[in-house]
Amino acid sequence: MHIAFIGVGNMGRPMLANLLKQGFSATAYDIVPAALDGAVALGAARASSPAEAAATGDMVITILPSSGNVEAAYLGPGGILEGVARGRLCIDMSTVDPSTSQRVAARLAEQGIRFIDAPVSGGVGARGDGRQYHPCRRYRRRRGRQIVQQPDRRRRLCRG
Repeated sequence: MHIAFIGVGNMGRPMLANLLKQGFSATAYDIVPAALDGAVALGAARASSPAEAAATGDMVITILPSSGNVEAAYLGPGGILEGVARGRLCIDMSTVDPSTSQRVAARLAEQGIRFIDAPVSGGVGARGDGRQYHPCRRYRRRRGRQIVQQPDRRRRLCRG
């Protein structure tokens, strides 16, 4: 499986490294050139935009620092929506305002693209020992040890 991984900074890079160690291949994108260089050094292919990365992936994973970054990466010019294929799964691991996730999910759904809002918890310090939230059971053993199930009200946002 090939993953488009967008956001390879402090939180994303260690997650990408774990996926590459597990045998996944990836194409990475980040607006910070040094972060993207670091991902390429780990073995990821380099993309020049979120759309280019998304076009290569069987799945898209994003982990970005703000709601504005998430909307720009998915819906802006050169964004994921321009490159991702119908039927693909996008997993946003950014910890952002739920209304942002709902807007992005709605726009993707219009194009037949699945979306899961899967925010990580614990911050940069927690990522080193694998403590993060991820609702995709198929990949959880490759990603981390701790799964946090949200209350019913929040879980509805996590469905793809």
